[in-house]
Amino acid sequence: MADDAASACIAKGNALVAALAAGDASKATVDFDATMRAALPPETLAAVWVATVAKSGAYEGGDTAVAARGNETAPHLAVIPLRFAHAALNAVVACDAAGAVAGFHLVPRPAAQSPPVALESGAFSTEALTVGAEGVQLGATLYRPRTASAAAPAVLLLAGSGPQDRNSTLGATKPLRDLAEGLAKQGIVVLTYDKRTLAHPDRAIATVNDEVIDDAAAALHQLASLPGVDKKRVFVLGHSWGGTLAPRVATRAHGVAGLVLLAASVEPLEEAYRRQLRFLAERDGQVDDSELAELAKADAEARRLDDLRHGKAVEGRLPFGIPAAYWQDLAGYDPVAVARSLGVPVLALWAGRDYQVPAEPARDRWVQGFSGRTELAVHVYPTLGHTFMPMSDPPEPARLLEAGHVEPEVVLRVAQWISRVKPTSP
Repeated sequence: MADDAASACIAKGNALVAALAAGDASKATVDFDATMRAALPPETLAAVWVATVAKSGAYEGGDTAVAARGNETAPHLAVIPLRFAHAALNAVVACDAAGAVAGFHLVPRPAAQSPPVALESGAFSTEALTVGAEGVQLGATLYRPRTASAAAPAVLLLAGSGPQDRNSTLGATKPLRDLAEGLAKQGIVVLTYDKRTLAHPDRAIATVNDEVIDDAAAALHQLASLPGVDKKRVFVLGHSWGGTLAPRVATRAHGVAGLVLLAASVEPLEEAYRRQLRFLAERDGQVDDSELAELAKADAEARRLDDLRHGKAVEGRLPFGIPAAYWQDLAGYDPVAVARSLGVPVLALWAGRDYQVPAEPARDRWVQGFSGRTELAVHVYPTLGHTFMPMSDPPEPARLLEAGHVEPEVVLRVAQWISRVKPTSP
């Protein structure tokens, strides 16, 4: 059954790409689930494809797709290599347990397939590296400031959920690249890398250790050992799911000087999904039958997960089709409590127009968790969205795919905060 589902996901992914290439965006969305139909309607999907062709050159065709194990977004992935005149991309199509398309991304090929070209600028240079836990090779980019006359502070960037590349490419945006370049211009060494779920989609993901923690801890160790890096001023910056897991990463990598958390959620993963699903279903003022069915399915999966957490035997699909081991590993994880236990400075930033991670509840939880302590600094940017770029009011999911850049004020705040943090003790 698993092989049949994987093959079906590949078939739907190939059909989606073929429809886009033929200019039929409506046909491309025929297998979308309710969330995808709301977040990526035909006109938006067509605009993404047009923007991709404008940037990458004419579409020349696709190569043989491969099936991959999904993670928290869906149990099945189809990774389809696409050839454009000036670029090689992967179309990553996620399918849920019912066979509907629950995710679609166009991302650069991993470094092993398309090595990045070193970038030279007046303020910084880049270098291609390989990072990852033992037995895992992940393409990475190191940004070195030219302004540093001595050992410089350094920061490892962690992307959000799903098979993210080192730039956290989303539509026409690359928020992690914006952050990396901006921080490098401020004299900070930066390391970004492709997630394991992108570079090695065939590898099993049992827990967040496989998904994020092991590779991040190894990358941190490598970053701290590089010449020109001040080993007492090495930081972790995580965005979204990367921000939620950053405290856990720091517990595995001794000597982290501080944490920078952008749009980090404290909400259980399944609750965040249900809330987002309701937002997308209700934003047009009416909830149709398919949206009601999606909401009911999410509620049922959450109830089964709650039973699992209480030691009961469960039958049926858990949220996102993720196996029980993943959920059991996360049980009891409290990023606020873990961050507090580290005793290091924390800068936590949120966006006021972020429907994925609402700012006020998250901020209040962090402030409450650090009551009586001085390590935490928080700030909310009222007019920005989840990727810390300008967002409409109310937030429109399709805007996240449009061309844009991380607000410079965010980069500057992070850089200035890092410069003020004292080095760790020997």
